[in-house]
Amino acid sequence: MVTIPPILEQGKISVFEFQENGKPIFVRHWNDEGCINALCIAISNDDQYVACGSHGNLNLYLLNDTWKSEFPKPLKSIPYLETRVNQLQFNNSCDMLAIGYCFNADMNTGSYRLLHLRSLTLFSNFPGTKSKVRPTSLCFSPNDKYLAIGQYNGRVALMNLKYYNKY
Repeated sequence: MVTIPPILEQGKISVFEFQENGKPIFVRHWNDEGCINALCIAISNDDQYVACGSHGNLNLYLLNDTWKSEFPKPLKSIPYLETRVNQLQFNNSCDMLAIGYCFNADMNTGSYRLLHLRSLTLFSNFPGTKSKVRPTSLCFSPNDKYLAIGQYNGRVALMNLKYYNKY
């Protein structure tokens, strides 16, 4: 049985369980605090965190808190991102969250940030000030040493994350 939380526009997240026959069964709702036009959601591989992105805002919750309350309080809220969050990706060891966002509707400009989950802080030096990457997708390598960023222009930027030394 797989549990999948689809997101609704006003920030109400519906949780469904998919049975072996593929039929979804509604389980419950919970609300993403301060959500304005929900755009994406991600759950960490260890089922500890859930991240919700919307226009200019990111909320990080402990997944267990979303089961205990219909109105859970975010563990971390990051308001005032330049614009809408359209990509979220937890790394494989579940200690970092990549956040991609675009500046306008045609997605030809944008940026990305990394959130360190243990300290709940954004990496201040990532990306560098000269970065012109416009993300359309984000993916970590199996050992988290690299972050691949698919770009609007069809290219992929491969970032070497020196925080990890597993390669």
